[in-house]
Amino acid sequence: MEIVTWTIGPMDNNVYLLVNDHEKSIVVDPAWDDELIVNEAESKHKPIGLIILTHGHFDHCLSAAYVKEKTGAELWIHELDAHYIPENEKRAKVEFGLDFAPTTVDKTFTDGEVIKWGNDEIKIIHTPGHTPGGSCFLIDNDLITGDTLFAGSVGRWDFPGSNGTHLFKSIREKIITLDPNINIHPGHGPKSTIGHEKQHNTLLKMSDSQLGI
Repeated sequence: MEIVTWTIGPMDNNVYLLVNDHEKSIVVDPAWDDELIVNEAESKHKPIGLIILTHGHFDHCLSAAYVKEKTGAELWIHELDAHYIPENEKRAKVEFGLDFAPTTVDKTFTDGEVIKWGNDEIKIIHTPGHTPGGSCFLIDNDLITGDTLFAGSVGRWDFPGSNGTHLFKSIREKIITLDPNINIHPGHGPKSTIGHEKQHNTLLKMSDSQLGI
């Protein structure tokens, strides 16, 4: 499966388009430039047929309503993060002065579920911590990590609903135990690999007491 990356918006969000033999593509975490996402997918790749979210924070789904309206794609998210979607409109406006078009979740998923798309499979790995329903998506030798794990860092755990203990447990038990050659595609920042993060990510070498969790 080809993974197309767009880095968009003031928070440098990575938006991913998954393209394979299926007649339509999947967009992961559509945010900020809604017209670019829809138009680029249709003109240069394949029309969007599904939206999946790594987690429910507004900066990862600002364009979800627009994409749904223009393409008819369904919106899927982990069941524990579904509540963020109706809540995001108020938070985006009050805290950041941003307009967030309200939308709805069409389907929720859980840990271990597999999304079959054409000849490929996307495995859901539930990695709570940054949010209760935060999830990573494993596609062959590629892992989309959202805000769970970054190159040289990890997701924040000081937000409402975040939990540092859960976050590091998720990373230690479900992520860095994977094949070290797997490519990491984070929600922000550059790509990395499981092996590189296991060896060089300083936060992953610290104890819970050192991390203050």
